Amino acid sequence: MAEPISVSEALNKAKAVLETVPTLTVIGEVTSFRGPTNRGHCYFQIKDGLCSMNVVVWASIYRSLPIPLEDGLEIVVRGKFSIYPNRGSFDFIVSQVALRGDGLLRQKVRLLKAKLDAEGLTSPSHKRRVPVFCERVAVVTSLTGSVIEDVKRTLADRNPLVAIDVFGTMVQGVDAPGCIVDALEKAAASKPDAILLVRGGGSYEDLMTFNDERVARAIAACLVPVVTGIGHEPDVTIADDVADRRELTPTAAAASVAPSIGQLTDKIDERDGRLCRAMNLIFERASVHQEEQAYNLDRAIDKFLATIEAQINSWAAKPVLVAPQGLVQVQKSQVDVLSHSFEVAAQAYFHKTRESVSRQATELDRSSVNLVSQFEVPCSSLATRLQLVEKTLFVGYEAFLRQAQASLDALSPERVLERGYAIVQDTQGHVIEDPMMALPGTAINVQMARGHIGAQVVSVMPSKEDPSEEE
Repeated sequence: MAEPISVSEALNKAKAVLETVPTLTVIGEVTSFRGPTNRGHCYFQIKDGLCSMNVVVWASIYRSLPIPLEDGLEIVVRGKFSIYPNRGSFDFIVSQVALRGDGLLRQKVRLLKAKLDAEGLTSPSHKRRVPVFCERVAVVTSLTGSVIEDVKRTLADRNPLVAIDVFGTMVQGVDAPGCIVDALEKAAASKPDAILLVRGGGSYEDLMTFNDERVARAIAACLVPVVTGIGHEPDVTIADDVADRRELTPTAAAASVAPSIGQLTDKIDERDGRLCRAMNLIFERASVHQEEQAYNLDRAIDKFLATIEAQINSWAAKPVLVAPQGLVQVQKSQVDVLSHSFEVAAQAYFHKTRESVSRQATELDRSSVNLVSQFEVPCSSLATRLQLVEKTLFVGYEAFLRQAQASLDALSPERVLERGYAIVQDTQGHVIEDPMMALPGTAINVQMARGHIGAQVVSVMPSKEDPSEEE
């Protein structure tokens, strides 16, 4: 038995042997993907139908990849095996990574799908309702091949009343996405009830035209509902996700917008029967209701007429209608009695009032004589005193008023103007007190005792004794 060695020595020996293996190129499917880590490294496994192995992709390699890695991708890696002694792991250290087959295409499609999902273009709320029965259908597809003939035949068999407009386009190749976008715009401009975007089956690469972002956005922005039938049942493209309805095949897409004549006839017959039954039920209910209303109306009329008849009979039994002359005679007798009573009462009231008025007039004459004689002497005395007071009361005030009048006359500007003075004013009526306030050329008004003079200042000469000049 050989001398035992430590774990470190064993791993280092294995590492030395393993590193002698040359650089390998390995193909496999990504699984158990972890990364990128905080440092940007990625750890996963690649497997085939039998085995799997650990793979490490450093951050510098991963950053150079055109798309991120994920489980399910088929990739080709180039690198060497190595063992990390500190943890005893057996890893394949990658120096190059490439996607194999349609893996790159599928990854691009998944990224575009996630982008459109985030924008809501694939959401059910974004989809428009496709009419159940379309009178005009626009078909966007290749004019070569059997698809367009299948669509025409399906529409003609199911319902020949549906009008078809065909807009030819490329469905494969580099220029196909732009061609499809143009065809969709032309189809929408013709204002059909729906647009069929269809093509036959093909490989994943053949259907990549319908995974193009331009085509997806053109479908989402189309003003007319779009129904897709692309490839066969397993094939699902981004155009299908964005479309308002996705059918499994072009034939199914055509059938979905054109219910068959037989279906329409059956539907019409069914609704006709339902309508007839409903109308019969309505008529039956209306007839019963009408009979009830007629019976109630007859009873109401009879009751109303009986009431009117009783009321008329009651009125006919009253004295005013039976013997109207008797009522008039009674009222006339009452009026005569009241008239005689009023005449007697009026004469008595007149005699009584005349005597009272005569008596009050005699008493008023007697009272007025007494009042005059009672106040005549005091009034004469007060009048004499008032005349004496009047003579003495205004003597002092008359002298004061005459003196005040003389002072006002002496101070009146009119008396000053009569002595030859004048008042100089501007055109606004303001007095000009200082010559410097009137500039040469200014219009002035000179007020004198007997009138006004309009003038214009020629020159201004301040007084020699003006204190401002001395300073």
